[in-house]
Amino acid sequence: MNIQIILLALCILTTTLNFEPGIVPDPAVDSMNEEQDSTRAALIERIIGVSEMAIANPAFLETDEWTNFVKALRAEEWNGLTDDEFLREFNRMRYKADLPFTHYRLEKIREDDTGTEKIALIEVTDHDGKTVILNVQTFNIDEEDMISAVRRIHSGDYENLIIDIRGNQGGSFPSVVILGRYLTNRMMDTGVYLTRKWFAVHGDYPTKKQLNEIAVLQDFSLDGFTNLLHTNGAARMILPPHSDPVFGGDVYILADGNTASASEPFVHLIKESGSATIIGEQTAGAMLSGERIPVDDTFTLFVPVADYMTADGHRIDKVGVSPDIAVPSEDALKKALEIIEK
Repeated sequence: MNIQIILLALCILTTTLNFEPGIVPDPAVDSMNEEQDSTRAALIERIIGVSEMAIANPAFLETDEWTNFVKALRAEEWNGLTDDEFLREFNRMRYKADLPFTHYRLEKIREDDTGTEKIALIEVTDHDGKTVILNVQTFNIDEEDMISAVRRIHSGDYENLIIDIRGNQGGSFPSVVILGRYLTNRMMDTGVYLTRKWFAVHGDYPTKKQLNEIAVLQDFSLDGFTNLLHTNGAARMILPPHSDPVFGGDVYILADGNTASASEPFVHLIKESGSATIIGEQTAGAMLSGERIPVDDTFTLFVPVADYMTADGHRIDKVGVSPDIAVPSEDALKKALEIIEK
């Protein structure tokens, strides 16, 4: 189970097949194209089948947006497209369809990136001795990296902490938990995750009474989270109060329209708790739990297998979280520093 979301800006690539006048098509080439077209059509049906079995809430599949998307997939001429062209065109159609859920896209099966140069995904910068800036590009990092960053901040005796998660498109929740618990020692009810199993039994989103009856996660590991979802069809995550060190000064969180997935409940919770001031833009509104499911030897489908609701029963997906102080993304850090310097 991967809790993460990557928002892609994809261009449209249109391929038209024309024969030059007077040129007789090669039967061997025609046969190869027909085989490819047949294989592509079968792939489309597998994609549709996997989607309709795995997408968390079956109500999503009863919308006009999904129905029209499926019709377009089956009607689209995929003839002659390479794998890369097919990938781009599929995802272009997916975003154009404005489906009622995020965390849905086609990807190529990844190979090991053993030779890829690693870049810093989390950085701590002393601004002026009183203010420290924590830049977290993704929450898909080792827990030890977040623990190390928190310890460095705490040892500096700073008065102000700016947490920059502009462009942070989520990741695994353990690192989010570590950072959240450094900002407040109070109990935090982070909300619930609902799978197809939940909707098969209950048919709809939980009532307030049902929310309070959903099993609470005890094992804050990815395996523990996955096991609870598979067993109960739903999982509720409550962070208990604690006596560990917390930041004692003022906290500012910078967010924007590319702050997505696991970053969004973090912004929502900290905003609701009053532990920080949120500066920037409305977050992406892309908060579900997704899983990659292979559909053939080349492609894997990223599918939303668990829906998410806040503790007070609201969905963030397709909605987002509003800031306390709205400014363009590029001005968020400047605004935070202006407030601090007053």
